[in-house]
Amino acid sequence: MAPIVYTLFKAANVTRRLIPGVIGVGACSLTMTALPGTPAIQNIIPTTYLGTTMTAAPIMGILASVLLFLGGWLYCEYYAKKCRLANENFDLPPGVDEKIYQTDRSALPSPLISFLPMVVLIALIISLQKVFSSSAALTVFAMAAASVLIYYAQLEAHHGLWRYQGLQRRIGKCDSRHCKPLCHCRIRYIG
Repeated sequence: MAPIVYTLFKAANVTRRLIPGVIGVGACSLTMTALPGTPAIQNIIPTTYLGTTMTAAPIMGILASVLLFLGGWLYCEYYAKKCRLANENFDLPPGVDEKIYQTDRSALPSPLISFLPMVVLIALIISLQKVFSSSAALTVFAMAAASVLIYYAQLEAHHGLWRYQGLQRRIGKCDSRHCKPLCHCRIRYIG
């Protein structure tokens, strides 16, 4: 996370001391506990024991998510302004080369592409919750399907290479003298 956080905080000139708070607001509040349809373990476990779906109580969940976001954002903004007034600006940790966190923004994909996996994942969870009896199975299926749908072009471009390297990793080197058909090769576990 450091390359992303350092790049964003440097652009906003926010002190590094605020990084744990920002991560806490994002990861440990609304996305973990309140947002309906979130594929987090805290949202999946109650479906088994309470007999609910992952999208249970959507109005209350969305309202709680908005309130948690606003409260966290206002606190982070307040703290960032307080740090700016105390002349605390962004600085990298000692010994870290600044060049590794410089990015060429022209090479980055559209910001919409970064939100697409989440949108597809939530759409699949909402639309397929009646099909799957297990919320955990639904989550795994939705994540796998979203990944394939969104990154299909990259998968297709490297498919032959992955297949060959995967066989080489699992089977080892096989010359034609010892194994005429591929299935006679001894499979070894690489863990």
